[in-house]
Amino acid sequence: MCGIFGKFTTGRPLDPELCREQTDSLAHRGPDGAGYLFACRASGEVFLSSPQNGLKPSPNKGWDMFLGHRRLAVFALSPQAAKPMSDPSGLGHRLRLPSPD
Repeated sequence: MCGIFGKFTTGRPLDPELCREQTDSLAHRGPDGAGYLFACRASGEVFLSSPQNGLKPSPNKGWDMFLGHRRLAVFALSPQAAKPMSDPSGLGHRLRLPSPD
């Protein structure tokens, strides 16, 4: 059992801290890891973070999409099996998506 939580808005931007708290409320479904993805459709910016790296997204970026997950380690117990929310260094990172034009 793992836990997945997502939000999408066309109105006011999402509150990053509230999104993280709502995902973390699923810790009983996945106590072995977590990851958070924030996205802004207007700018194409994406921000990935996890409790392990401690990075927090800027609350003023206009995030309008969020996906969070909680991981339950059953078969692959090593931290290297944690997917898909962090890069190989374990640090969150930002990237800019190409424009759909």
